[in-house]
Amino acid sequence: MELFIDLEKNRVHIQDQSLKRVWILGTIEICFGDCVDFLNKEFPKAAGDNADFWVSDFLKGFSNGFSGKKIIWSFHENGLSIWHINQFLKEHASRGIYYVDSRDIEELRISHNITFAPLPLSGGSGLHFPKISSPFQILYGMLYFYGLQKYALKRCKFCGRWFAVRASSAQKAYCGRKVLYTDWSGKSTEYSSCQEAVETITGRCNKRYKQIKNNLDRRLGSTSPEYHAFCNAGDNLKAAINKKNGNPSIANLQAFERFLYVESDSLSKRYERKKSPSP
Repeated sequence: MELFIDLEKNRVHIQDQSLKRVWILGTIEICFGDCVDFLNKEFPKAAGDNADFWVSDFLKGFSNGFSGKKIIWSFHENGLSIWHINQFLKEHASRGIYYVDSRDIEELRISHNITFAPLPLSGGSGLHFPKISSPFQILYGMLYFYGLQKYALKRCKFCGRWFAVRASSAQKAYCGRKVLYTDWSGKSTEYSSCQEAVETITGRCNKRYKQIKNNLDRRLGSTSPEYHAFCNAGDNLKAAINKKNGNPSIANLQAFERFLYVESDSLSKRYERKKSPSP
């Protein structure tokens, strides 16, 4: 298996010459995060700190492991690759960001006995890893490239996946992936980027929050228990999705939507004046 990272084309792919297959892993920005996300979903227990799942799998002859072996990009994989990468990120990333350091990557290479070296990409700018033998080595190759090119890895505040940015632009909060968001009613909408999703959804939620708050003020007054109960609960949820200081993740936005559109639905209705009784 071979790994190709093409800076000029902004593309990362792997290729199996024997099977004549190619897997496009995405752009340089999202390839690492998408691979990590994919492997975590394939091997969910590998996201934890306990590697007993692999020891058990090994001792039982790979017959009764937590997920068993799977074919991942033509490799036989049991989850150990993503377990090692998750441990590496937990050790080196802080508050959802890791400034990729080539010294860390060299320690990773030595500790995992990786003996091959990348080659310059023929006909373009980038790297070619000619002897990849596991999903772990694919992710290692990406980390090697990021360290060489002075990238940082960040967790997107909305979708939670890792994405790569130049270290000079590490203040960027959202990745450029297209994203599918399912709202409180079960309706799914695709947004062109996580940032567009956050801006649209927070705008809609804040408008709804203001409407309910104003309705309560007109009907019951700003000193009423109902008004204060709504504001106390709503303000905490509103602060959680604040784009600057909060964490406008999918889970937090969905929680605010449920509060506004489900739990507080009756508070949003306008009440007509009572009609005088007929004579």
